[in-house]
Amino acid sequence: MLKVSALDASAVNGYFGVLRNNNGDYISRLWISPTSATSYRIGISSGGTLTQIHAPTTDYALNETIFVVFNYDLDNNSVSAWINKGNTTAPTADITEASTFTSNTLNQFLIRQDSATETPSIVMDELRIGATWTDVVPSSLSATSKDLSSFNLYPNPSNGGFVNIISNKTGAIKAQVFDVLGKQVLNDFVMNGRLNVSSLNTGIYIIKLKQGTTTTTKKLIVQ
Repeated sequence: MLKVSALDASAVNGYFGVLRNNNGDYISRLWISPTSATSYRIGISSGGTLTQIHAPTTDYALNETIFVVFNYDLDNNSVSAWINKGNTTAPTADITEASTFTSNTLNQFLIRQDSATETPSIVMDELRIGATWTDVVPSSLSATSKDLSSFNLYPNPSNGGFVNIISNKTGAIKAQVFDVLGKQVLNDFVMNGRLNVSSLNTGIYIIKLKQGTTTTTKKLIVQ
């Protein structure tokens, strides 16, 4: 699942997900293709140029949660993607194309961050890697599609002290904060809608919030 939260004013096509083979080749790429300052489409390619774009009736909007399945078929050497498909069996792909590679193995999924114009601000959750459709796709998207928008965090950037965390559900909220190297630097509960972040140094962090069965991650900036 992903949610594009911001696009650069001069945003251009950029790939953010890559499947690599055992030789280190980028054999398939997942793209964000901006259509306006507040909307975009999903694309794929087997090379370094965007070649296939999913053209929905309505483009995806900023802060809209979408569920993307990105696939490389080793038997047929093809790249495919599905958007917001929760079927128990794989339907026809929304976009697909033949690959220029004939790979027998995959050994890495890479999340790529390039320049601000090519890589928008993206919140990701529920990353699943598997060999079959049922390994990675829930039978229903009704619950998971809400998880990334269940929490509101402000002010962000924060000037230290506290951040407010508001949920549309009830129950205790557990917060775990990680630095850019993945080290956990804070593990606490949100008290009265606020989280004490006074112990954090200036910088960029990832905050993981959990309330009941709902979990999400967000970027937190401390100034």
